[in-house]
Amino acid sequence: MNNFRLQLPNFSSKFGAILLAITIALAAIGLGGWWWLQRNSPLNIQAELLHTPAAAKFLPRKANLSIYLQLDPNQLPAYGRAIATAKQRKNAALALAELRNNLFAITGLNYNSELSDWLGSETALALLANSNPQEQPNWILALSSRTPMGAREFLQRFWQNRSLAGGDLEISSYRGLGLISSSDPKAPLATALINDQLVLLASQREALEDALDSSQVDALNQASDPKLQGWLQQQRKGVALLRSDATGISELLGLPAQLVAAEQLEELVGSIALKGRGLQLTAEISTGLERADLPLGNQATHLLQQLKPSFNKLSISNNSLKSFLPVVVEQPGPLLTELQNQGQTPLLLALLNNQDQWLAATPEAQPSPAALDEPLHRAGFDPTSIDKLQVWSRLSGQSDRDGKLKAILAGASGSKADLRWWSNNLDALQNQLEANAGNKNNGQLAGNTVAVVQLGVKPTRKLLGSWSFWQGLQLVAARPLSPALGALEYSLEEDQTNLGLKATLRFS
Repeated sequence: MNNFRLQLPNFSSKFGAILLAITIALAAIGLGGWWWLQRNSPLNIQAELLHTPAAAKFLPRKANLSIYLQLDPNQLPAYGRAIATAKQRKNAALALAELRNNLFAITGLNYNSELSDWLGSETALALLANSNPQEQPNWILALSSRTPMGAREFLQRFWQNRSLAGGDLEISSYRGLGLISSSDPKAPLATALINDQLVLLASQREALEDALDSSQVDALNQASDPKLQGWLQQQRKGVALLRSDATGISELLGLPAQLVAAEQLEELVGSIALKGRGLQLTAEISTGLERADLPLGNQATHLLQQLKPSFNKLSISNNSLKSFLPVVVEQPGPLLTELQNQGQTPLLLALLNNQDQWLAATPEAQPSPAALDEPLHRAGFDPTSIDKLQVWSRLSGQSDRDGKLKAILAGASGSKADLRWWSNNLDALQNQLEANAGNKNNGQLAGNTVAVVQLGVKPTRKLLGSWSFWQGLQLVAARPLSPALGALEYSLEEDQTNLGLKATLRFS
């Protein structure tokens, strides 16, 4: 039998080389396309490292609040589209575009017609309280350019349009730079161009001159601020950088000025990062106090080790900071309300599986149960003792199936070790008092934790709804933003000289 051999085509070496080249080229194109998509994905802005902004040299250190945005504003709609569900992509992109446009409109700028074709990836805004408290704060806006002539052409169009509208302009020189300002008392804007790369726009000429003065002295500008530099040296990631003084802390966090002064909160530095469909604020607040002993210290760990029932939300707080991180209970009921009326914020407040049920802990005699008898009696609840528990209740006038009158419970209290526990759920309170110490499931909070709060959708909307900063943001957005809110988690940690704040806000 003749041997059978498979005859393969005899390709020339030249043809094989061409085929190999085409294969490599196609693979390179595929890899290049994948690389390009990854590099240009709007999701990349989540992982960008923050750096010292060029505008920091021109923003005065005495500014009450400064915000540095380090992303291309053109990317915001694409980011909203990328993180939204399929049904919400169009609306998410439109909402972010409108919010961006309206933020610039506050300073009299039209983003689409004046900024979109040249504005770079750094934008900064500083607010300075006016010497007259009845007037709006002064502001300085810094705009970076991504094109060689973009900033200069913007200023030409900016002032040409306002001149054609009948405004009188004043051109002068200050510290070797050309300044253009408006003589209109209703809109006394002023601008300066820095090296064709940075536009400074201020609410009035004096504020702009102050910014240029600050750029000449390191001790006066934010680029040399040791707190800000220390923050950036920690390789922080995000899309925005924050800095504020005591006045700014009060406005930004919605804190009473008296509390800020009492706690000697001096300066906040922090960053905002995008986390999927949410925002994360991480900040450090320096204080003028140097405490030898921390308000809670290891007591946070002690409280968590004592806590037995499962819970949905938790707050561990320090009475001196009770206004700093409020706890929102949808329906606190008479006992918790009166407990807080005694001037005692619970060291621990856990919201149980049922949103209206809570468990709280206070020091043993702060207050004593007897101090609540009279106010609860006025509310219609009388005290009684049941198995070593102090219980406040009243009869409802209705009977159950066995003919027994139903009771309405205001709450109950019992002590264990050095703590007094309170609840509007008898089973949860008894379970807590009978539990053994050493609950490891809740021991993740330790050391210097002063407060931890976890809020669901409804409490989050209620809390932010009363926050002036959030109210202003909704006005800027020209739409209600609360329906888009999800859960909120935030915590506060303390050492001898600083407070660390971390908050995560999720959107639905």
